[in-house]
Amino acid sequence: MHAGAELVAVSEVVAAAAPAYRLTLSLADGSRCSAADVLFALADFGLLQAQEDDFGQHGAQRVFLWPAAPPDGSP
Repeated sequence: MHAGAELVAVSEVVAAAAPAYRLTLSLADGSRCSAADVLFALADFGLLQAQEDDFGQHGAQRVFLWPAAPPDGSP
């Protein structure tokens, strides 16, 4: 948790044509987390370069995506 916030983070790998990590963030009370909460969580998951995807439900969830493998297939 970050600075007393009850941050909820769900991490998953999306298996599609281009596998990606997906990290969904929100606060336990259902409200949108702050930019500081986001940076804290992204750093914890090693995903500081992840891109935010704005399809989150009513804007309360913040969703971040990052490719699970390099485009050239290298490890």
